Parts: sequence; structure tokens; C-alpha cells
Amino acid sequence: MKRRDFLKLSLALPTTLMASRFAYAKNDLSNVIFDAGQFDKSRQTIIVFLAGGPSPLSGNLSNINELNQSSQQDYFSHFGSYLSPVEGYDLWKEAGGESMKNMLDNNEMTLIRSCYSAEREKVGNKSHGICTQENMSGSFSPDTAGALTTLSRIMQKNGKFNALELPFMTLNGENGFYSGDPENGLKPVSLDYRLSNPFDRKVTNNIFYTRSEREVEGYKSSPPALDKQMDELAKAYNSVPEMNSFLESRAILASKIQDVAEQRNDADNKDKNLSTYGYTEDDLFHQSLATAIELLDSNESTRTITLGTSGLGGWDDHSFCKRNYTRRMQNLFQALEAGMKHLDGIGKKNKISILVFGEFGRNVNLNASYGWDHGNLQNLFIIGGTDYFNHVGGSDAIVGQTVVDNGGKAKSGRLWLKPKKGEYQCEPLSIAATLYAIHGIQNPEELTGGYGVINPTVKGQNFLKDGLV
Repeated sequence: MKRRDFLKLSLALPTTLMASRFAYAKNDLSNVIFDAGQFDKSRQTIIVFLAGGPSPLSGNLSNINELNQSSQQDYFSHFGSYLSPVEGYDLWKEAGGESMKNMLDNNEMTLIRSCYSAEREKVGNKSHGICTQENMSGSFSPDTAGALTTLSRIMQKNGKFNALELPFMTLNGENGFYSGDPENGLKPVSLDYRLSNPFDRKVTNNIFYTRSEREVEGYKSSPPALDKQMDELAKAYNSVPEMNSFLESRAILASKIQDVAEQRNDADNKDKNLSTYGYTEDDLFHQSLATAIELLDSNESTRTITLGTSGLGGWDDHSFCKRNYTRRMQNLFQALEAGMKHLDGIGKKNKISILVFGEFGRNVNLNASYGWDHGNLQNLFIIGGTDYFNHVGGSDAIVGQTVVDNGGKAKSGRLWLKPKKGEYQCEPLSIAATLYAIHGIQNPEELTGGYGVINPTVKGQNFLKDGLV
């Protein structure tokens, strides 16, 4: 084992590689209603967080002609053939629009075009750090723990799962969803898309087995006695109870992760699902999304997996967005479309959902650097989970209309999309409320400062199916 890896394990709390760096207030759970009868263990969620704040235009070209009149730079001249709408949907074809349309038409996705914070607009907040913390915690209070830390405490309080069942995982390292100290909570495990096993000591080399162990046929199917001896030796010299508890569970976790890797890899040790479901095989984000689905499929006890967009780049497109933004969005939604084929192939698109959003959106003025500055309104993409999300299909599954606001003066650089008055809109904190509802919490607004679930009425039907709040 490399020294750096050993130090990571030595500093870890039980069954996790992650530790909070800050002290956070714990949400008061005394009034939270968890309904065991409505809790469905098979509901699972992947959260894809688009750090940097993506432009909403990939999923909303409905106002393109009007906003172009007020933009400092002309959209059509700059983007040329890189800017064309998907007919009947007003999606940006070159920025993932075709994949979006396919998922909409297959009743697999709902697009909320009007995720907008009226509270942030009042105070003029478009700061990366603050907005990220708020969206990941589901609260406007700066000292609130992450939403998944709160969910883990509720699961623990109600006797759902234990840490050895890997209920919470991340494929993008430490992040604000898991911030704060979840006292008596279920801590997350951090992995990478290769399933590099942080709990495995890699002791199956011949040199670690005794002569008598090597005489047994198939001896490498079990770790050598030395593996257990190392745990006992560490415990004998270690005075930290949490570390000793971790050492007792390490081998179990190592085995679980190894089982997933063996099931998904082919003879060349490559993920066979990449080619089966149409992922781009050498793309890091495609590989990561496939891995997240494989982990959920192999372990029903995992509630959520968080996933960044490593391999695609960040979304803070202040400049030169023509190639970068369109390429990144195209790649993202091609991966998500492959992910839906993957979920369908394993019979899980009804149970596993994917939530895609960032900390905020961007304004729609194409600036002098041919990019967009920070804005408020963003898209929220809700994919899969067809047992509990009512995706009505086609363009009807696009919710929320927008209007152009140029601050009263064209070409001034002040140019935004805002929700149309009287039409559906939701605060970003409602994403956390919806996540809580998926996992059995009947009054999620208790945890989000009064902001309830995302539940528009579409074609006379509620978006959330019966039983979810």
C-alpha cells in the first residue's frame, strides 16, 4: 500500500474516506415526518452537479430572437452553424438538444426551465461559493449541513441501513452535499470510476501468503492471514475507537466493491457496459456515470451517489463559449442518454433517478469575450425514476416559460431570462425538498425553510405521483 493511501485510511472515520473540514449546525429533525410505509428502498438517486453555473440556453432557445436584439454581441453571427433549434422544442441542437429530445419523447425526462431564486434576486447574490452551499444544503442558512448529511441522519434515526451497506457514495470526492458532522449519521464512501478500492490492501500477491496457504487450490480467492493480522496490530496500537471500528469493517467493504468491479469488467478488465449502452468509452464522465449506475444496480441499499462532470470541464463560461459550451453540453447529454439506455437495459429506469443542476444559471448577454456572466435562472433536468416522477413526454414535459429582461436598455450588458409571471417556477432549494420526498420524508419543507417539492401540474397531472408528499 502506498504511504499516501495508508494515511487516507488512517485518518478516515468509520467506513468512509471523507471527513468534514468545518463545524456545521445540525438541522432540527424533531418535526420531520418520516413515513416508513411510504419509504421505498428501491428508489435511488444520482446527483450530477454542474459546478460553475451553466447557461440555460442549451435547454431553452424560446427567447433567442428577442434576446439577440439586446445582446452586446450577435448570437447568429458568432455561433453560425453551431446554433440551431430542435424544431418544436426550442432546444439547442448543437448543445445536447437531440439527446434531450430523445429522452423527452421516451417519457424519461422532465425539463424545468424556470428554476429561479427570488430570494437571491432580492439580495443580488450570484456568488459561486454561497449559491453552491445553499443548493447543496437545501437552505439559505450558511451554517446548515449538507442535504445528504441531513438525509443520512434521518435514515440512521429511523433504523434504515447501516454504514456497511454503503448507503451514501460520491464519485467526485468531498463536496457540500455531505458537509457537516452527521452525528450518528451514515457517512459516505468516496470512490472513482475505476472502482479503485480504497479498502483493499492489495495483499493477494504470492509473497503475502504463507507456504501452507499457497498449497490450497484457489488460495488467492481469500486474503492471507497477514491481512487480518495487520488489522489486529493496528488496533492494538491505536487508541481511537472510531478507527478500530473502521478496521473491523474494512474487509467487508473491500469485498463489496471488488464484487461490483468483477461483475462489470470484461476479460480485458474494461467496463463492458460502456459499449453495450452506447457510452463514449474513453470519456471520463461517461465512465463515471456508467459506474454510478453499476454501483446502484449492485447495491439496493445505496440511496444516493453524487457525481461531478470531471472530463467535461467547468461551467463558468465567461468567455469563448462557442466550442467549449456546446461540446461540453453535447457530451453531457449524450452520456445521460446512454445512461437511460443503461437503466432501461437493467430494468431500473423506473426506480433510479438522475437530477442535473448547478449553483445558478447565467445571464444571456453575449459579452465582449463571447461568453456569459453570472445569472440566476437555470434549467433543472429530472431524468428517470418513472415510478415516482410523471414524465408526460414530448414538448409537454418542458415546464416553465421565460421572458427577456434587458434592464430597460438594449446592449447594456444587463440581459437576463426570468420566469414568466403566473407560470410555474421553483426555488433551487426545492431540489433538496424533492430529494427528501423521494426517500420517505413527508414534510420536506421543514428542512428547507418552507420551500416545498417540485410538483408542477402538467396536462392536468401532478409531476409527483401518488405517495410522494
